[in-house]
Amino acid sequence: LRIPVLLAGMALIPAVYLLAKRLYGTVTALIAASLTAATPILVYYSVTARGYMLVALFTVLTLILNLYLIHHKNLFAWLAWIIITVLGFYTLPIMFYPFGIMITWMLILGSTGDLSIQYQKMRGLLKYLLVASICAGVLTIICYSPILLKNGILNFFNGATVVNSLSLGAFISSFPTKLGETLDNWRFRTPRAVETILIAGLFLSPFIHPGSTKPRTSLQSAALLFLSLILLAQRPNSMPRIWLWLLPLCLIFSAAGFVGLFQRLFASRITQPFIKTSLAALTVLLILGSSLWYGWQISPKPGQPYGGREVEQITRYLKDIVTPDDVIVPSSFSNAPLWYYARLLGIPNPIYRSIKSRPSYRAYVIVYPDIGDTVEKVILENGPDLVFYNLKTVTLVFTSQNAQVYRVDAFPEVVNKAYGIK
Repeated sequence: LRIPVLLAGMALIPAVYLLAKRLYGTVTALIAASLTAATPILVYYSVTARGYMLVALFTVLTLILNLYLIHHKNLFAWLAWIIITVLGFYTLPIMFYPFGIMITWMLILGSTGDLSIQYQKMRGLLKYLLVASICAGVLTIICYSPILLKNGILNFFNGATVVNSLSLGAFISSFPTKLGETLDNWRFRTPRAVETILIAGLFLSPFIHPGSTKPRTSLQSAALLFLSLILLAQRPNSMPRIWLWLLPLCLIFSAAGFVGLFQRLFASRITQPFIKTSLAALTVLLILGSSLWYGWQISPKPGQPYGGREVEQITRYLKDIVTPDDVIVPSSFSNAPLWYYARLLGIPNPIYRSIKSRPSYRAYVIVYPDIGDTVEKVILENGPDLVFYNLKTVTLVFTSQNAQVYRVDAFPEVVNKAYGIK
């Protein structure tokens, strides 16, 4: 199950390089690909049996095809676009978001005159785009037909009713929190200095980037336009990980902003080859530094516990108090030994393994303070959605030599709404 995701994570690196090169040039492409290879959260999701990296790969590939198709009327390329889009939807329905950006971007490119003469103006492009979208939709329905026939059209998310939209007021008030959770997810084990540079480059990219051709800026415009409209219409109570596909695009934009600023500051003083060589060397250092940082973060340190008897002690304590409505959320450094001892001691599997796919009303969170764990951090990394929990109810219930166990209650109405329970 992990091999396809691992291969997708590896393939994402050259795919990001190709897209960034078409948009901004070789230097930006090299930096963007290096950032993709070294970003810890992308590495993390490349070794988990989840489809988010597959969606990220399919997103980048279809955007590359978008750039090609806008200038070439090629049936084989349109067929590839349809197949990749269907694979994305079949992997996860969240492919709808990048799909909407693709359509919006292509329409912007076509309407601004950046269009092959082979299409005979905008009407020709619209015809091909409409037919391709219908084919992708039909094939996606066919792929999902076994689930739809068995559970019905409103019940194919883990067998639960589709989550209702939040009210406009609730969505607006919760948006800063959800955005913060997504950014926290993206900055997973990223050095603060690198994080600051990336954010600065991202904000600079719409105004300062290498070159000034239409496709470069219109992709950001398309993403902002479509996501703003669809989020206001849907008002979803989304989880941070469903936006992972957007991170490689943000890395491309950030690299473009950084390269554009560098060229603006030094283009009149030094030669272009020197700029390219300097940025390439900086990129190599960035990869090595980030890799060493991430390796240091996840490697065992002297005196730090990684399971063993301490986790067994915690598991024996939890065995006597957990109920079927509870979940156990372990730190990343204790999940494997916890699974072993929980199974050995007869704790039901849904309490400690299937914790994200079922409703629960109380969580027991295992925290290692000496390595920077907090209740919020552990839940964000390994538990159900943080929005389910009332953090005012966090209570310390057990302490061992190096670990602490906290109990936190959920908001029942939020859990029931999310899982369609009435």
